[in-house]
Amino acid sequence: MHPVTASVDDLPPQPKPDVQAALTAIAQRPRRPERRNIDLTGLHLAQAQLFGGDLAVAELGGANLTHAGLRGANLTDAGLSGANLTRARLGGANLTGAGSSAPT
Repeated sequence: MHPVTASVDDLPPQPKPDVQAALTAIAQRPRRPERRNIDLTGLHLAQAQLFGGDLAVAELGGANLTHAGLRGANLTDAGLSGANLTRARLGGANLTGAGSSAPT
């Protein structure tokens, strides 16, 4: 919180390098049957670079993905309810079954 205005600080225009590195690791992790679904619900991910990432069945509801790089990403069955995809780069992304919520 800002000490004078008591307002919430502005969110960064893009993820800091350490956050981007973590997002890249999550999206590029190998597919294994025991792995849990990715839950990025409500996160501020504006300008995150997730090109070619495997986000199948990920929960992205309410996430801010404005200007995010999702080209070639696998978003099969991803939950996108309320996600902001304004100007997100989605060329070649697989959006099969993506919609209101990810299957459980």
